[in-house]
Amino acid sequence: MQPCVAVALAGIGVGVGGVAGHIARADAAPRALQVDIAPGVPVQPGELATALQVRLAPGRALAVRVTPVRDGVVAVAVGDTATDRGREVAIGTLAGADAARLIALAVADLALDDLAMAPPPTDAVAAVDARATPSLVAAPHGQLSVALVGTASAWSAPLVGGGLDAVYARGAPGRLGWLGFLEADGGGLASGALHLDAVTARAGVGVRWAAVDVRAGITAMPVWVSNGGGDQTVLWGGNLAARLRLPLTAAVRGVLAVGADAFATRSVYTIAATAVVSTPWLAPYVAVGVEVTP
Repeated sequence: MQPCVAVALAGIGVGVGGVAGHIARADAAPRALQVDIAPGVPVQPGELATALQVRLAPGRALAVRVTPVRDGVVAVAVGDTATDRGREVAIGTLAGADAARLIALAVADLALDDLAMAPPPTDAVAAVDARATPSLVAAPHGQLSVALVGTASAWSAPLVGGGLDAVYARGAPGRLGWLGFLEADGGGLASGALHLDAVTARAGVGVRWAAVDVRAGITAMPVWVSNGGGDQTVLWGGNLAARLRLPLTAAVRGVLAVGADAFATRSVYTIAATAVVSTPWLAPYVAVGVEVTP
């Protein structure tokens, strides 16, 4: 009877092994993912899907949406409606597969009911994740950006030109941050009897919330008049402006600014004894351009 017992036990073992193998193969099936990446996020849908598959256990289908918020920060939402769980993730200057791994960590955290143990990472993946993980914590960080803009200011005639500005902003993702800025642009009156050229220099501080800056500071404007006897002077005053920064790519944003310069001094010029032209007390202006974060 002993051979029969051995054969029976072997048959049971084979059956149990087959069932276990079938369950293991079913558990290992890839999870259905719907990945939506908005323009301006430096990650491809396939890169994020690959990073998610190794961090999520098999389960129900999962919808993931990623949208840009501001420089180096994206919003991640998990689910099918706007009320589903989400958070902001600071990816800094990461892009491609590196940024996808960091975003996948946030998705896995949001989907705790389906969280899986990721397989041991390779040395390269471990190095990236170890470097990127602290960015999930809202820690202050500084960022320098440079913008090239065209400007138009309301004088006796439009004062049009262009220039550069630099801003250093510091703050935690999702919170109100502060900034310091320097602006310089040059131009001239587009029409009228007065031939005037000017350079506008602004410096000051402000606050940043998401894609909006509010700035205030001092203004210095050297002006040169080339007719009516000529003149050269400097107008002093202050400035206040609001600036909207719209992501175009991971490092480039479109810029639209609206503001005004208020001057403490004013100059009056008489041209050909008939035309009297003066510099303004208050000069509203607009600026449009592109901003780059190196």
